Amino acid sequence: MERPQQLAGDILIVDDDAAVRTSMAMVLRSCGYSVAECEDGSKALEHLRSKPVRAMLLDLQMPVLDGLGLLDRLDDPPPVVVVSARQYDAALAERRDKIFACMQKPVPADDLIAVVSRALDEPASAVHLDRP
Repeated sequence: MERPQQLAGDILIVDDDAAVRTSMAMVLRSCGYSVAECEDGSKALEHLRSKPVRAMLLDLQMPVLDGLGLLDRLDDPPPVVVVSARQYDAALAERRDKIFACMQKPVPADDLIAVVSRALDEPASAVHLDRP
């Protein structure tokens, strides 16, 4: 089964660690998703104002504007998957209405694909990872 045609701006990855952003973006692009990347919450906020996305992968600990601060500034966010080394805690619980899922780093590629598929409400069988 081929994955459905997607709109531009499927996923926004917000993480200050360039290696983590690049790794997640490569996995998702290999599945056919369009991916945008931002290194902090402030840049993500600017991006979201001009280019809506269908889902967001969000780190919590970042300079300038952290993940919690970004969540607090979004009235109606897309599905947000928190991807962080941080454990689920009271600060995340307070924002659970804005969070689709939480995952601890490092996230295996198959788990990343599965949660993004669910966030976008796509059947997992419609997403194919390009592997040799």
